[in-house]
Amino acid sequence: SEAFGGDLESQFELGLLAADPALDEPGLRRLMRDLPVAAASLLEAAEAGRPEVLNALGLSYTGGRGLPMDALEAGKCFAKAAEAGFVPALVNLALAYGSGAGIEPDYDKALALFERAAGAGSPPAYYNLGIAWYNGILKPEDGGKAAEYFERAAEGGVRDAFAALGYMYLDGSKVGRDCAKAVRGFTRAAEMGCPDSMLALATILHNGDCGPQDPEGSLKWLRLAADAGQPAAAELLAESDPTYNGGREFRLAPGMPYPFCLKPQSIRPIM
Repeated sequence: SEAFGGDLESQFELGLLAADPALDEPGLRRLMRDLPVAAASLLEAAEAGRPEVLNALGLSYTGGRGLPMDALEAGKCFAKAAEAGFVPALVNLALAYGSGAGIEPDYDKALALFERAAGAGSPPAYYNLGIAWYNGILKPEDGGKAAEYFERAAEGGVRDAFAALGYMYLDGSKVGRDCAKAVRGFTRAAEMGCPDSMLALATILHNGDCGPQDPEGSLKWLRLAADAGQPAAAELLAESDPTYNGGREFRLAPGMPYPFCLKPQSIRPIM
């Protein structure tokens, strides 16, 4: 291939494929036999110092795709790419500072990097700033600010931002309770494949939390959540739905709590 021949663009493209954390499982299986070649291509292309290549190399080190997992090397790559102002690298470096992965934890630096990336219009940066305002990380807790940043992130297609908005507007403790916005947030996140939002919708429809009870709609979302690997949904169906794993009649306890992962303490940064 051209990548073997040293063509820089081909090396870059092959390396990006190896580093892509969103690569689906069939695609990953097809790529597995070529991962060492892809990683070598990415390393060679990184010598040119292009920030997008360095960021991809950092992701490859982070995910262990074609290269050994190495948080320290990942952090170095993100830092070099961030120095050049590459926005995704600003976000990834901020996440490294926030988690202490391969670098000394520093929330001040993390927030400064998120704010810089947000100034460039980064949806993941908006999402992480929403977390900061929601949880009071180096900022006073402010539900209104958190919702504003989550809305911006959602507009940019960040799935977890829709789920966060769903929880915030359903809970109502930091913003006014708004069932329409809650259901809209959970529905959009569920449509984007979020199993926890599917379970949240099943619970809302079963309990009648935002309108009339809808057993059929609840069961539909519960099945989808279980099929998507949500463990609580799978357990409920296995125990209660006669058409799913031979269980008993479908029942959800009134007032069933929402999934733990949608509570404030579990809203987490994303790559």
